[in-house]
Amino acid sequence: MVKIIFIMKTIFNRDFNSTQSKYRESILVFNKDAIVYCEGFSDQKKSWVDVFHGDDLLISQLNLYFLAPVEESVLSITKIVHNKTAISWNIEGVYIEGIGKRCIAVGKLLSDERNQSSSDVSSIDLPGDVTEERIPDRNQSDYEGLFQDVTERKDDRAEIEKIKNQYRVLASNIPHTNVFLIDKNYRYLVAEGPNFDYWGLDKAYFEGKTIEEANTTNFDVILPVFKKARKEKVTVSKELHYMNRVYKLMAKPIFSESGLEYFLGIIQDISEEFFVKKELERSEQKYRNLVEESAELIFSITASMELSYVSPNIKQFLGYETYEFTSAAFVNILHPEDYKVLSGFNGEPVRYFEQKPAFECRLKHKDGSFRVFSSSGKLIKDEEGKIRYYMGIARDITKLKETQKELFLAKERAEAALLAKSQFLSVMTHEIRTPMNAVIGLSHLLIEDNPREDQLENLRTLQFSSENLLGLINDILDFNKIDSGKIELEKVVFEPAHLLNRIVHSYTYQIREKSLEILLEIAPNLPQYLVGDPVRTAQILNNLISNAIKFTKTGTVKISMNPVESTPKTVKIHFEVEDTGIGIAENKLHSIFEAFTQASTDTTRKYGGTGLGLAIVKKLVHLLGSEIHVRSELNRGTLFWFDISFDIAKQAKSEEQLSLEPVRALDNISLLVAEDNIVNQVLLRKYLTKWGVGDIQFANDGAKAVEMYLEGDFDILLLDLQMPVLDGVEVCKKIRQLETAHSLKSIPIIALTASSYSEVKEEIQKAGMNDYVSKPFVPANLYSKITKYL
Repeated sequence: MVKIIFIMKTIFNRDFNSTQSKYRESILVFNKDAIVYCEGFSDQKKSWVDVFHGDDLLISQLNLYFLAPVEESVLSITKIVHNKTAISWNIEGVYIEGIGKRCIAVGKLLSDERNQSSSDVSSIDLPGDVTEERIPDRNQSDYEGLFQDVTERKDDRAEIEKIKNQYRVLASNIPHTNVFLIDKNYRYLVAEGPNFDYWGLDKAYFEGKTIEEANTTNFDVILPVFKKARKEKVTVSKELHYMNRVYKLMAKPIFSESGLEYFLGIIQDISEEFFVKKELERSEQKYRNLVEESAELIFSITASMELSYVSPNIKQFLGYETYEFTSAAFVNILHPEDYKVLSGFNGEPVRYFEQKPAFECRLKHKDGSFRVFSSSGKLIKDEEGKIRYYMGIARDITKLKETQKELFLAKERAEAALLAKSQFLSVMTHEIRTPMNAVIGLSHLLIEDNPREDQLENLRTLQFSSENLLGLINDILDFNKIDSGKIELEKVVFEPAHLLNRIVHSYTYQIREKSLEILLEIAPNLPQYLVGDPVRTAQILNNLISNAIKFTKTGTVKISMNPVESTPKTVKIHFEVEDTGIGIAENKLHSIFEAFTQASTDTTRKYGGTGLGLAIVKKLVHLLGSEIHVRSELNRGTLFWFDISFDIAKQAKSEEQLSLEPVRALDNISLLVAEDNIVNQVLLRKYLTKWGVGDIQFANDGAKAVEMYLEGDFDILLLDLQMPVLDGVEVCKKIRQLETAHSLKSIPIIALTASSYSEVKEEIQKAGMNDYVSKPFVPANLYSKITKYL
C-alpha cells in the first residue's frame, strides 16, 4: 500500500503527520468491491458503500467511475456526508498499472475553533447550519449556537454538480452504450447514452419514470431481468431485439447494510457483433453440414500417432462417436498388418506419411470388422522442420475393393474359360485337321493318277468339299487367333497382281459352274513388287471374293486394285470387290461384320458358312491400319472397299526365290517319320515314294522315334507334335541332348502339326526344331522344306 499512500499524499499535498491540523483526518483507499486501506477510521466499516451510505448520487458517481473504461476514468469529488457526524470528503480517482482503479478518500471531521479534542465531543449533528454541542460538566448543560461559514460547502455543492455533469458526459459518450441508475422501486434516476437518438427519445423521457412507465414495448422482458438480479443478488444479462437492432441488457444490483439501494442498468447495442456471430454460425453450420454429409472423413494425426481431430461423420463410417474415436491412438484401430508397415519406419511411424502422403489402410469398425480406406493428405511441419501433424481426407473404398476383387476373380475365370476355349479349339482342330489331311492329300493323289473322266468329276467334288470344310475350320481358328491378339503381321516382298490372279484362279471351278463373269481391274501404274503381308492380304480378298461368288447366281464379280496415293517409298492401294448378287438389306449392313452373323436366317441354310468371314475381314483390315466399307441393295448386288498402305520394294526377290526349287534326287537319303495316325502315314508314304525317297521308316509314338533314331542313321526327321508316350517337343529335346552328349551330327527336324504356327512357334524354337509344316500340308510345300535341309 506504500505506493497508493505516496500518490495520495502527492495529490492532496498534505502533511499527514502534522499535529497542528484543526481537523481529525481519516484516509480510505478502496476499489469497486471493498476498502483496501484504512487509517484513522472505525474498523466497523466493511464496505465503502457503508461509509457513504445516505448519499445516492455519490455512490452512483463512484459506480460509474469503476464501470467506465480506463481512458475515460475521471473522478474528483468534494462532498459533505450528513450522518451522526459531519465529515467533509475529498475523493480522487487513481489508475495504477498492475493494480487497477482505486479511489483515495480523505475525510475531515468538522469541529469548533477552540480546537477541542474529539474526546470532548459526544456528538455532532448538522441537520442545518447550526450545531449543538453538549459538554458534560458536573450536573449542568450549556448550549451554544455556532454560526459556521458554509461557503466551502456551497462550493462543494457546485463542485458536485460539476462532477455530476462530467459523469453524465462520460456516460453519454460510451460507444453504443446507455447507462441508467435505477432505484429500488425500479424508477430511473439517471439516464445517459448515445442510443436515445436512434430510439427517437431523450434522457428526460426516462428520468423520474418507472420501468413500466418508460418501457412500454419491452416492459415484460426488461422488468424480470431486474427482479432476477434483485432476487439472486447477481448481475443478470438479457438479449433484446428492438427496432431492428439487437441489444444486451445488464442489471447490476447495488446493496447497502439495509438492503438493495440501486440498480445499475446498462444497455449496449451489439447488433454488429450479433449479426457477424450469426453469419459465422451459419457459415460454421454450412461447413459442418458439408463435412457431416460428405462421403469422406477429415482427420488429423499428431506426431505421436494420436488422433487429434476427426469429422463428425465418423459414425456413419466406423460406428464411433467423435469423442470415442479421438480418445484412441491411431495405431489401435489399424489392422495389425498395416501397423507393421507403419512401425517399420525407424521407430517413427509418422514418417510413413512423409514418403506416402496417399495410402490405403484398414480401420477397425466398432463392430470389430475392418473397413478399407483410401487416404490422401499432407504432413504439416513447423518453422524448424519438426513434424506437427498429418492432415488427411479418407474415403471408404471397402465396396470398391470388394468389387475389384470380384472383377479380378471374374477376370481370372474369364481368362481360364478363354484358355479352355483356346485349348479346346486347338485340340479339336488338330483332331479334325488330321483326317482332313488324309482326305485332301488322297484327293490330290487320285487326281494326279490320271483317273477316268467320270472319276475325275467325283474327285474334284471330293476335293472341293474337303477344301471347303478346311476353309470353315480355318475361319474358326483365324477368328480365335485374331481375337486373342496372336496374329503377327509379316513384312515380305510379294507381287500383288500375281497374288490376285492366283486367288481368282482357285475359284475357276465355281466360276465355270455358275457361268459367272469375272472382271479383274489392275491399274497399269500399280507397283510390281510391294512389301507387306501377302498371306493376310490374300485372306481378306479370298473371303470377299468367296462371298461374292457364293451369293451371286448369275452376273458379274469385279475385283479391282488401284493406287490412290503414292510417294517414292510407299503406296496406298484401293481395293474393291463388287458383285451383282442377292445384296444385303439396309437394316442389316451394320451387323454383317459381327461374328457368327449373316444377313438373314435362311442364308446359312441356302449358302452355308460360319458367319465368320466378314468378321475376320474387318479385324484383319483394322490390323493392317484401315477400315472396310460396304454399300448394297437387295437383289442388285454389293460393293466392299478398303485402302491399305504398302512399302514399295526396290527390287524383286532373286530368281531362285521367285521360281520353284529345282528337283533334287532323293533316292539316296534316309528319312524317319514320327506319326501316330495310320492314314497320315499312308499319305506321307505315297508322296515320299513318289518323290523318290530311298529309305522311309515310320514310328508310331515318341518313345519309338527316339529308339529308332539311336539305332539308325537318318538324314532328316519329320516329327508330329502330338503323339502318345512322348510328344514331338519332348522327342526333339531328347535327340538334341543325345547329339550334344555323344557329339553326333545335328539332324534336321521338321515339325508336322495341325496347330497354327503362332501357337507353337515358341515351343518348336526352344526345342531346337529347324522348320514347320502345317497340316493338312500342301505337297509342294513339304517337298520344298525337305529339299531345303538336304
